[in-house]
Amino acid sequence: MLMVERVLDTSGTVCPMPAFKTRKELKMLSRDDVLVIKGDFLPAIENITRVAEQDGWKVTRKTVNGDHFELVIRKV
Repeated sequence: MLMVERVLDTSGTVCPMPAFKTRKELKMLSRDDVLVIKGDFLPAIENITRVAEQDGWKVTRKTVNGDHFELVIRKV
């Protein structure tokens, strides 16, 4: 099975929407898939990380550039 990389752009939304959108996307992915989340509400990083870990996923990369972020999430 091929790995799928999906991109979720949460820009323009504030908590709790980025975390809700992340959980919805994660439910559609398989074990080897990757979800890349982009956004512009920095407090969402903590909430997204918590949601991912509760569902058995791990944030493998966090990048913050000014007021924008990118998270890479994989199934553990």
